[in-house]
Amino acid sequence: MLDKQHIFALFIGYGSIFALLWCLKKFNSLREFLTWVSWEFSGLRFVYEKVWPPSPNVREQRKSPPTFVIWVVGIYVALYGLAYQRFENARNMLELKTNAVIGQLATQTWRMTLNRIPKLQNSKIPVNPDFLNPISIYTSMFGEGIADIENVELLISVLEAWKDSLHGLDLTNANLTGANLREANLENTILIGANLNRADLFQANLKKSLLVNASFVDAMLDKANLEKAGITGCNFSGASLIETKLIDIVTPTTDERFEKKYKSGSKNVLLTNDYVPPGGINSENCRLLCNALTLYNAEMSESLNRLIKSKCPDVLGNSPFPKKMENFRIRIQ
Repeated sequence: MLDKQHIFALFIGYGSIFALLWCLKKFNSLREFLTWVSWEFSGLRFVYEKVWPPSPNVREQRKSPPTFVIWVVGIYVALYGLAYQRFENARNMLELKTNAVIGQLATQTWRMTLNRIPKLQNSKIPVNPDFLNPISIYTSMFGEGIADIENVELLISVLEAWKDSLHGLDLTNANLTGANLREANLENTILIGANLNRADLFQANLKKSLLVNASFVDAMLDKANLEKAGITGCNFSGASLIETKLIDIVTPTTDERFEKKYKSGSKNVLLTNDYVPPGGINSENCRLLCNALTLYNAEMSESLNRLIKSKCPDVLGNSPFPKKMENFRIRIQ
């Protein structure tokens, strides 16, 4: 299925080929064709005659010069100007909102202010148009917006600075990619759908936190506390969980009941096992944790430990610093 960008590119490409074939057929030689393109079709003759008008007799004998290229270039420049102005306005508005949020952190409503950060991170702005790339102009005008990377990184640094006070917050869909959250207090924090890829969560407190569909790809979770955390749908691919506390990790419901509880603000009842996935809770937790890089010396229930030993014994490791861990730490730095 072709999207709008590909359809636009195909239209321009085939149109250019058709125009070139038509012009080559009309002229007797390549030199004649190039002369017509550079002098007539380009609009140079039209501009020249506006500056130095020909005599009336000459004007009557010759056809009026084409102005197609001049119109196309003018419209193109105007569209670029509109697209760039639209991009700048959206970015400036987002910067104003971000600065206002940062300023409110010095007030008594700082906890409520921190809850607003994920929404700002996920705010979309138009693509920055490139003058030499017509598709980028079209995408900026009519395509879907993207998150502002600079704004996302700025807000990540804000959350890093407040990492000792993030307990009990609602950071649903927060972008914490590569964040330094060593020893952060994330107890009872809602991190549904959060992006914690490559984050440093060494000795972080994630007790009773809600991590539904959160991503921890290549994250450092050594000695972190995930006791009673809800990990349904988490992605632990390549994550390090050396000596991580995984006691009583739970699988909150992901069906309609979960959605109703979350929307109603009943956060205390989320960490329950009223939803049991096929194969049981330990089976679901085992499936998620088997994607980790290592679970060496991780603290977990005996039943979960036995299940992991039977399904993916390699992740339990036999040394705190196997060769693959050296590669992991190089990647984290």
